[in-house]
Amino acid sequence: MSTAELFDVSLEEQVACVERELGYRRRVYARRVAEGKMHERVATVEIRRMEAVLATLKQVAQGLGRG
Repeated sequence: MSTAELFDVSLEEQVACVERELGYRRRVYARRVAEGKMHERVATVEIRRMEAVLATLKQVAQGLGRG
């Protein structure tokens, strides 16, 4: 994927994508933890990392006057 193609994805689309991904991870990780296939600590850390990505994108959007 070229740099130009990366910037074809708007900041708003990126935020929406990360929000969907967070919802997905919360559902899937909860199930995996319950099934003993994932440690709760790993699930928590991974979700916190994605929440940080979302917060960063929102800060960038706010700095650009979009949020």
